[in-house]
Amino acid sequence: MAQAGKIQLFNGEFTNEEKLDAMVKDKMSELHIAGLSLALINDGEITYSRNYGYTNYHTQNAIASQTLFEAASMTKPVFAWLVMKLVEQGIVDLDRPMYQYLPYKDIENDERYKKITARMVLTHSTGFPNWRYGRPLSISFEPGTDFSYSGEGFVYLGKVLEHLTKRNLEQLFQDEVFKPLGMTHSTAIWSPYYDAKKAMGHYNGNVPSKDFYQSLEANPAASLLTNTIDFTKFMLAVINLQGLQKQSYDEIFKLQVKPSKDNSVQNKDESIAWGLGWVREETPFGIKYQHGGNNGDFESYFELSTDKKFGYVYFTNSDKGDELNQILKPFLTSGEVKDLPSKHLSENEKKAFIEEHWNFTGYFERGKFKEKQGLFLYSDSEAWLKNKKYKNFIAEFDIAIDGYCFAGIKFRQKDNDNFETYFLRANETGTPHASQYTPVFNGNSGWQLYTGFNYARTVQIREGEWMHIKIAVFDDWMEVYVDDMDNLALHVFDLKHSPDFGAIGLWTDSPAYFANFKVKEVDTYTFFYDRQPKPIPETGTITHWEISSPFSYGSEITNEFADKLNWSKTVCEYNGLVNISREATLSYNENTVLAKFEVYSDEDQRKELQFGYSDIATIYLNGINLYQGDRTFRSRDASYYGTIGYYETITLNLKKGQNTIWFEVTENYGGWGVMAKFKNLHGITLK
Repeated sequence: MAQAGKIQLFNGEFTNEEKLDAMVKDKMSELHIAGLSLALINDGEITYSRNYGYTNYHTQNAIASQTLFEAASMTKPVFAWLVMKLVEQGIVDLDRPMYQYLPYKDIENDERYKKITARMVLTHSTGFPNWRYGRPLSISFEPGTDFSYSGEGFVYLGKVLEHLTKRNLEQLFQDEVFKPLGMTHSTAIWSPYYDAKKAMGHYNGNVPSKDFYQSLEANPAASLLTNTIDFTKFMLAVINLQGLQKQSYDEIFKLQVKPSKDNSVQNKDESIAWGLGWVREETPFGIKYQHGGNNGDFESYFELSTDKKFGYVYFTNSDKGDELNQILKPFLTSGEVKDLPSKHLSENEKKAFIEEHWNFTGYFERGKFKEKQGLFLYSDSEAWLKNKKYKNFIAEFDIAIDGYCFAGIKFRQKDNDNFETYFLRANETGTPHASQYTPVFNGNSGWQLYTGFNYARTVQIREGEWMHIKIAVFDDWMEVYVDDMDNLALHVFDLKHSPDFGAIGLWTDSPAYFANFKVKEVDTYTFFYDRQPKPIPETGTITHWEISSPFSYGSEITNEFADKLNWSKTVCEYNGLVNISREATLSYNENTVLAKFEVYSDEDQRKELQFGYSDIATIYLNGINLYQGDRTFRSRDASYYGTIGYYETITLNLKKGQNTIWFEVTENYGGWGVMAKFKNLHGITLK
C-alpha cells in the first residue's frame, strides 16, 4: 500500500520523498538541466508529482503541471495502443501485408516491402532505416528476419491507418486515445496554441535551443506533445489493463523480437526485448515495460509494471535527461544511489611518460613546456602504451603543436598497418579539415575518403598553447571533445575497423608536446547523440564489387591481363564507398587495381552512372575505354584535397544482356577508393 511521505520502489522496498526530491535537485544542478517534470505511480495511483526548473532558462518561467514537452519516441507506445484499438475494431490486421491496404510509392522499387506487416512495424523488423534523412527509402534485410529500430515503418503504418479510417492521424489519436483516457492537453501536431504552453529545449546545459521541432502533420513515431499529468493517465490505463481487451495487452507485452547482443539497443545483460511498440526489460524484480524519447534538446523516459502497479515518467527540456536517468532508474528500482560519471578521468588512470608504461619509436624527450611536465616527440615519432589493449575506453591528454604539425592518437591497433586514428592539423585551424578521424588499412591512410560532418570538423587550434583532448570510443562510435568538455567537437558513428581490442598510442609528424595522458576502460558510455542503426546505401548504388590484385600503373588493360589477376569480393560502405585498401596492399611498384561490377540490361539502352574515385581512374565498359580522370591531392590547385564523392557522371551505352564495367583506380596519396551508383534501375539488374 502507498504510504504518506513514502515511495515504494520497484523491488518492493520504500524510500522517502525528501530523499528523492533532494537527489533530483542535486543532479539537475550538476547536469545543468533547465526543466524537469516527474511523476511516480505506486499501487496503481500517482503518489509523487513534482515540477522543477524552467521552461526557458533565460526567462526563468517556471515549469508547471500543464507545461507541454516533446515526447519524441515515447509517441511509439501510444501509437501501438492506438493500433491495437483499431485491430479490435477489425479495421487493420497485424499480419496482413500493408501494401494490400495501401501501396507505398516511396519503396515500390523493392518488392520486399510487400512482405511488411503492422506487426513488423511495431517490432522494428521491417528493414527500414530509422529515418531516411533526405535519401530514398530503402530496406536493409528481408522483412521480419532481424531487428533495426525504425521510425520510417511507423510513418508507413500511420498512412495505412489514415487510408483505412478516412481520418487523419491527429484525429485518430484524439478520438481513440486522448479523449477516452482524459488526455486533454495532448496532441500529435504543433500549432501556435500549443507552442505557447510548451517548454523550450536546451542544449549544453542551459543554452536555449534554436532547433524547433514543429510537426504540422502527426508523426506516429515522434511528434507527441504532452505533460506528466496526461501521460500518467495513459500509464494508469495500461497498468490497470483498461481501454483495450486483455488479449490486446497480452499481444502488446509478449516477447515478439529480441535484438542480438551486438545490436546498439541491447544492453550488456541482454535483458532487452520488444513487444508491440513497447520495450520489455527483464530484471531480478520482474518485467518492466518502457520507452524513452530523445529529440536532442528534449529527453524523456517512462517505465511501468502491470504486476506491481508501479511506474514513473519524466520529461526534460534538456539534452541531459538520459544522463539523469542513469541515476534515477537504479534509485527507483532498488534505492541504489549512484554518482554521475565524471567528465574527467581520475589521477588513477594517469600514465606517466616513462618506460614502465610506454614504448617509444623515433626521438623523444621528457621535460616541461609552459608549466606542464610531459613528453616531447620529435618528427615522425610515437609513444605506445605497454602491456594493455583497449576496445571501449575514454582517453584524455593535453597537446601543444605548432605550424604544419599533424598529431593525435592511434587506437585499436591490430598491427603496425591496421588501426584507427584521430588527429589535429595545426595549419587548418578554423577550417573543416582542422580535426579528422581516419582508419588505416594495410598501411594506407584513408583521410581523403573520410571527410565531412561524420569524419572531420572545424576546431580552433591554439598554436603553441596547451589544448585538452577527450576521446570516447565504444563499439563502432567515437566522440571527441577539444578544450570545451561540454561541446562536442567530432562524432563518428561508424568506426571502420571492427570493434576489437588493440593498442593505444600518441603520434606526430612534426615536433609536438603531450602531457597528462589518462585512459580508462569502460563497460558503458552515454553518447551525446542517441544511438541509431547505420544508414544503408541508396537505391541504385553499386554495393558489390570485385577488386583485383594490385599491379603497376600504366599497364595495358586487356581481357587477357584481367584474367591473370587475382580477384576478391567486397561490399561497399553505407554511402557507397569502397576503400580499396581493405582488399589490396599498396606498394611503390603496385599502386593500381581493377574494380569490377556487372550489369544485366533488358535492352540496348543508355544509362547515367554517377561515380567518384581517389586518385586516378580509367573507366572501361565491355573492354572499351570511356573515361580518364585525375583527382590527385593538389592536382588542380594548392587547396584541392582530392576528396571522394559522387562528383562526376558518365553515360553508359549498355548492350542487351550482360555488361562488365571496370574502374582502373590508382592510388597516389591519402586514400584509395571508388564509388558508383545509377540514377535509376529501370530496365537493368545489378549482379
